[in-house]
Amino acid sequence: MYDWANSAHSVIIVTLLPIFFDTVAGYTADSVSSMSTWGYATSIAMLIVALSAPFLGVFGDIRGMRKKLFRFFMLLGVAACAGMAFTPGMDFTSGPVAAGKVASLILVLYIVSVIGFDASAIYYDAFLTDVTTEDRMDKVSTMGYGLGYIGGSTIPLLIFSDHELGWRAHADLPGVCVWPDRCVVAGVQLAAAEKLRADLWQAV
Repeated sequence: MYDWANSAHSVIIVTLLPIFFDTVAGYTADSVSSMSTWGYATSIAMLIVALSAPFLGVFGDIRGMRKKLFRFFMLLGVAACAGMAFTPGMDFTSGPVAAGKVASLILVLYIVSVIGFDASAIYYDAFLTDVTTEDRMDKVSTMGYGLGYIGGSTIPLLIFSDHELGWRAHADLPGVCVWPDRCVVAGVQLAAAEKLRADLWQAV
């Protein structure tokens, strides 16, 4: 089930979050280079994981701390993703300074979430030899991989279907509901929210 759950990170955070970041970065002083900045952030996160992975693997095996380290990095990624949930409600349209702060916060949380996601995968993959026998290893591995793809496709569809219902239900409000449970009356301008919603649905 972990493979099912973490696939949502690959779809929503890695694939769709850059669209929201581009919307926020559009209000900064340097709105042109937003996607290159996102690429640099991705490279930094992957470089940190690549350089630390051998040491994390050895440390987990020698000290017998694979489960504890797996839990730590998993919760680190969860905390970072939970922090991102508050960024759409921040007033990033008030000016370049505010937009720059929100954009920087998104980048930091994104880097931390990628580190947590990829580092936890190191120990998650290592558990395969502990949870099954050698003759069933291929079957268990492919089952987890397949369930991951199902989770990566169904979870975003359920989320965006719910968002669309929330959007329509609150269309008569003087503000705009970017998310179904958060009606931003003054925080997000209508044009920005409409552009974000259209870009997200196009990506889906």
